[in-house]
Amino acid sequence: DMIDAVFNQMIDRGSINNNPPVVVPSDHEDELNPFGPGIKWKSDNPGAYRVLELPKSEQIEFSKMEFLLGMVQKLFGVMDYAVADTGGLAGNRTASGIMSVIAEGNVKFDDMIRALQDINEDLYNFIVNLNADNLDDNFIYQLTEQQGNPFKSINKSYWAGNFDFESVGNSININRGIEQNNALLSYNTIVNSYGKNPAISKETMLDVTSNFFRSIDVRNVRLKSEEQMVQEEASAQQVQSTALQMQGQQLQTEMQLNQAKALEKQAKAGEVAQNAPAMV
Repeated sequence: DMIDAVFNQMIDRGSINNNPPVVVPSDHEDELNPFGPGIKWKSDNPGAYRVLELPKSEQIEFSKMEFLLGMVQKLFGVMDYAVADTGGLAGNRTASGIMSVIAEGNVKFDDMIRALQDINEDLYNFIVNLNADNLDDNFIYQLTEQQGNPFKSINKSYWAGNFDFESVGNSININRGIEQNNALLSYNTIVNSYGKNPAISKETMLDVTSNFFRSIDVRNVRLKSEEQMVQEEASAQQVQSTALQMQGQQLQTEMQLNQAKALEKQAKAGEVAQNAPAMV
């Protein structure tokens, strides 16, 4: 029984019920009996070596399936696999009400499936990167039995960068299409409203651009960061301020030159008037 329990725990690691305590006699010494999944409970029965019986994982799975089945039945207006017009609670619902519940349910289930698939993609990427971190450089992964290249090897950087996991399936594709359409609509709306709507900033433009490329799963597009945009804006303002300052200095210099020319012209006119012969 204890060996069975150990193997079951190795095969199905997803349930707490696959880690049952082992009941042992009160004089049990752990170092003399290195077996069992871990925890041991003392017993006054000298022949009490056994695995404590816990609820079977199948029973728990059946309970979850019954709960989900009941939820789906209530959601779709179908009770005990009977159509709505056969009676029951679903018979009191209108067709439009059932359709609205189904539509809302489809969106919610798609959201749950997409969230699960996104987590799976992150998990796969994590596993690949973890394997890459623990690989030796030029890790040999295949024996080719060829004279020129008997051993095929791979390095860490190539292993970590050679995977791009993407979930597929009807629910995923439908939900991804909805997400892409929403991202494209948001992008076009913001681009066409930029400069017209005071609530739209450069950060908003950056957000919708990033969301658009993420929705179509394009990952090799480099976008400016907010810090870079702030630095470029500050540099542009400084350049503009310097240009305005230089333009002001140039205008001031021209005004001074014009004033000097006017004074010089006035002085020459005075000299001419002074040297002119007096009229009799």
